Amino acid sequence: MHSPIAARLALIAATVTWGTTFLITQNTLDAIDTYYLLGIRFSGAALLLFLLFHRSFARLDRALLRRGAMLGLILFAAYVLQTEALKRTSPGKVAFFSAVDCVAVPFLTWLVSQRRPTLLHVSAAFFCLGGIGCVSLEGNVTFSAGELLALGCGILFGAHILGLSRLAEGQPILPLTVVQFGTTAALAWGFALLFNRPPAEIPLSAGLSLAYLCIFATALAFICQTAGQRQMPPSTAALILSLEAVFGVVCAMLFAHEPLTPMMCLGFALIFAAILIAELLPQRRKT
Repeated sequence: MHSPIAARLALIAATVTWGTTFLITQNTLDAIDTYYLLGIRFSGAALLLFLLFHRSFARLDRALLRRGAMLGLILFAAYVLQTEALKRTSPGKVAFFSAVDCVAVPFLTWLVSQRRPTLLHVSAAFFCLGGIGCVSLEGNVTFSAGELLALGCGILFGAHILGLSRLAEGQPILPLTVVQFGTTAALAWGFALLFNRPPAEIPLSAGLSLAYLCIFATALAFICQTAGQRQMPPSTAALILSLEAVFGVVCAMLFAHEPLTPMMCLGFALIFAAILIAELLPQRRKT
């Protein structure tokens, strides 16, 4: 994927798909626990990609296995926090907390490469924190467990965006993706056997949701992300991927009739202001 436009369209396709998964995952959790859900989701996606593209797996060296395992570990931690957050708060709030990764990426880059963020990035962080407060506090002085888990999830997804930009360089997309999924699935199954009871039965609706999560929200969406990120810096990718929050809230409002309060609107506006400050203003200064 050498076209910048195609790369951005691939990332947008991933965000649209992921935006629909907040509500789907929350509903599926009524029938199956967190670790079994993640185990089935990522095992199914890994198996599907391997069966369809097994000829691409001739090259599996130690570097690829190590990089894929590192990405899979981050992915597992992020999805555990996201799934647990969906048990405790609304899909719309979890969706918008995903936008935190856009602001987190410059600071994570600072930790890794020692490149200090600009004053614009610091300002963006405060805007984002203000928006988070408007969305989640609702008159309380502390975060609830759901919002804290979702915030941690957003930071981890920021780490995944940065890690993918660095670790996917020079590696074949499909094998790297499958190693990622395999690592996430192995960890999920291990935790499932330790902490969750197997589901007594999986209703048809939950089975269809799992199929959607495996095929579209995992196998297809992560290939789009990996391919698209190769054509742009991680900060630009994070900006585009933050649109997942928009599609997530729209989905929650359309299908779950989630109310939209004035305070939430103010919070969402502040989060988007943080995104614009962190990513668009530096680009305007260069022109």
